[in-house]
Amino acid sequence: MRHVQFNATLKRGQSYIYLEDSLLIERPRLLVGLTRVHGYKRNEPTPRCASGFTCSDNYTNPFEYGHIMSWEVGGPNVVENIVPMYAEWQGSASTTHESWRNMENEIVQLVQGHDNQYIFVAVVEYGNNGNTYPAQQTRFNQWDQLFDWDDHRIPTGFNVYVEPAASIFGQRMIAAFLTPGALGLNYTNLCTAILLGYGGTPAYTKIWDHSTLPAQDRAALLRNVAAFAVERAWDEHEEQKKTQVDQGVMDLESFGLPANVAQEYAWAPHSPVHDEAYTFINDYPDEVTDMMENVFNVSQADTQTLTPGNLIYGYYHQEPLKRNVNLWLKRRQAAREERRKLKDKVKDDKRAKPYVKKYTL
Repeated sequence: MRHVQFNATLKRGQSYIYLEDSLLIERPRLLVGLTRVHGYKRNEPTPRCASGFTCSDNYTNPFEYGHIMSWEVGGPNVVENIVPMYAEWQGSASTTHESWRNMENEIVQLVQGHDNQYIFVAVVEYGNNGNTYPAQQTRFNQWDQLFDWDDHRIPTGFNVYVEPAASIFGQRMIAAFLTPGALGLNYTNLCTAILLGYGGTPAYTKIWDHSTLPAQDRAALLRNVAAFAVERAWDEHEEQKKTQVDQGVMDLESFGLPANVAQEYAWAPHSPVHDEAYTFINDYPDEVTDMMENVFNVSQADTQTLTPGNLIYGYYHQEPLKRNVNLWLKRRQAAREERRKLKDKVKDDKRAKPYVKKYTL
């Protein structure tokens, strides 16, 4: 085990962190810190996790380096204060889902203007055993991404309290954890008591389950998978169409049509080429969802909830601008009209009848 005190500076409050040794790694288990909204921007990058868990911001895993006690309320920007947290849940405020970021904003509102009058307390829980990261990262990189990670370095829960510093329990914590030289006196018993069951009278309490993939992270991963699935389904669709057209040219030439006429007629049974993902998704959403299920390991239960609008949002990560949508639709309608005229022209050519019958124009 290891415990460390951090003195107050202009950019942070006074704090204490206890780390336990487990399977040859250090895991932050308890943080106690006086809150202070200092107003300084953090110029230094977020450190890596004390446990050695490697987080990602490029979808090699769904985690970010998360501060247990946020910088905004005086938490130190040190490795001992960093654990892996699901990225969207940790970093994005939300009006539709509970999130760690929402909680941080709420605590800022509570303690702002009351420097050193509140103590932030976080008990971090770990319910997993063993280093399962290699197998899970392989699974994730093979596009099976919508699962609950269970590596022993990932917290499975957080119990967060904001305790008035002037309370009896607050004064005990200050004496045990935040007084220079106090460690080694009565902090052990109090640390044990806090880890087993909080004994104060908090002004704020939040109990988090971090053992399952949060809804907002699931939605973000689904959007990301959808974007790749659209690209692949689109490529395969156009490749299949090209193969069919090439075969059609050969068929029509065998019926006695000149090469240039065969090339023109061969396109008649097929929809116009898609030059925008927006139109492809609207025309063939089932091909995208089939790709998600068969190649990207997304369950049918998940794909059944997706509309073309969801897929478009996933591909663009925002709705396309309305003027672009209208322009694309106009171009698509014009292309379809040209294809309709071609179909009518092909129907009038007797030499193309076998080809017409093959594709039931």
